[in-house]
Amino acid sequence: MTLFRIFLVATLGVITVYTGVVVANHGLNLFPAFFGGMPFLCIYLLYLLSRTGGDMRRVLLGDARA
Repeated sequence: MTLFRIFLVATLGVITVYTGVVVANHGLNLFPAFFGGMPFLCIYLLYLLSRTGGDMRRVLLGDARA
């Protein structure tokens, strides 16, 4: 589970840096077209992993069904 968290943090970092480069070169209009909700998904998954203690069953199914 730690490896997955490291992957999510690394993905968020790469997306953030790449977004900065794209915005610097092309302006803010390309942001929604290319990245949509990817940064928010990484942040949300990190939040869920910390809330569930890394239990993927609870992350995927929710508290009611896990």
